[in-house]
Amino acid sequence: MIPHLPGLTPRPRAEIAPGLEEGLALYRAGYFWEAHEAWEPLWLAAPPNSRERALLQGLIQLANGWLKLRMDRAPAAERIAAIAAEHLARAGATPCLGLAPGWAAAELARLRQAILAARHDARDMHDSAQVTTARFPGKPATY
Repeated sequence: MIPHLPGLTPRPRAEIAPGLEEGLALYRAGYFWEAHEAWEPLWLAAPPNSRERALLQGLIQLANGWLKLRMDRAPAAERIAAIAAEHLARAGATPCLGLAPGWAAAELARLRQAILAARHDARDMHDSAQVTTARFPGKPATY
C-alpha cells in the first residue's frame, strides 16, 4: 500500500481500522491521510469540548499538515500547524488518552521545522530559476 495523496493517488481499497494506536502506527509510518481516517471516528465520538476531543483534533491536524507538506503545499501546512497547535494546547499539558503531551508537542515542532525547510527549498528553487532566466533571456525557467 502506498500513502494516499488526495487528487494524486488512488484511495486505499482496504478499510482503515479506527483507533488511537492504529492511527499512531499509520502516522509513524508516513500514512497521514490514513491516520486521519483512523482517528476521525474517535474524534466524532469524543465528548464536545473535552481534552480527548481536542487531542484527537490536534493529531488529525498534525497528520493533515504532513499530508499538505508531502503534496508541496507548505503554506497550507503552515496554516494547519497553527490549528493543530491550538487544539493541542486545549488538550493540556498532562497525559490524555494515554499519550504523553510531549510527543504531540515534539511532532508539532518537527512539522514546523519541515515546513521552514520546504519554504527555504522553494525559495532556493525560485531564486535558481530567476538566475537561469536572467542568463538565458527568452528561455522559460525550469523548476
